[in-house]
Amino acid sequence: MNIIMKDGVEYYPRGDGDTHINVYSKGKTELGRWLTNFTYETVLTPYGMMNSMESYYHYLKIQRALIESNMLRVPKPIERAMVNLTNLHGRAAQEAGRSARKLLRSYGITLNDVPNAWFNEQFMLGLEYKLRKSPDKLALLQDELADGKVLLHYYTYGNTVHHKGHFDWLGDRIIDVVNKIEDEV
Repeated sequence: MNIIMKDGVEYYPRGDGDTHINVYSKGKTELGRWLTNFTYETVLTPYGMMNSMESYYHYLKIQRALIESNMLRVPKPIERAMVNLTNLHGRAAQEAGRSARKLLRSYGITLNDVPNAWFNEQFMLGLEYKLRKSPDKLALLQDELADGKVLLHYYTYGNTVHHKGHFDWLGDRIIDVVNKIEDEV
C-alpha cells in the first residue's frame, strides 16, 4: 500500500478530497488541480505578469542564481530564456526551466533547488495574487483547511505514489499565504 507521511500522520491517495488535498495536476479534486503550479493562471509578480506559478517558479530560480553568482550583466540567451518563461504554463514551463538550467550551467552558474527565505517571499507574492484574484477558490480552500484537510503534493503513477518530504514546501507556502490573508481580516 502506498502511504504518504506528513507530520507523523499517514495519508492514502484514495483520501484525496476527504482527508487531504493533493496539489497535483492529476489530483482528484478541482481545487488541488487549480492550486498546482502547472495551472494556466496569470499571476502578477514583482517581475511582471507570468502565465503560471510554474513559470514564476523557474524564473525565480534563475533570478536567484544570477543574484548569487554576482553576475553584473545578464547574457542575452539567459535574458531570452527568462522572457520566454513568462509566457508558459504546465509542462512547457517545466521543460523551459530545465533547459534554462542547462543554459546557466554553460555560463558556469548553478541553480539551487532548495528554496531560501528570499525565494519563498517572492514566490508567496505570486501565490497571494493568484489566491486573491479568485475569491471563490480562496473561500473553498479556507473551508477545506478549516475542515482539517491538509495540503499534500505527491505524484501518482498507476498504483505507485511518489512523495518526498521536500515536496511539502508548496503546500506550506499556500497555507502561509492563506494565513496572511486571514490575519488581515
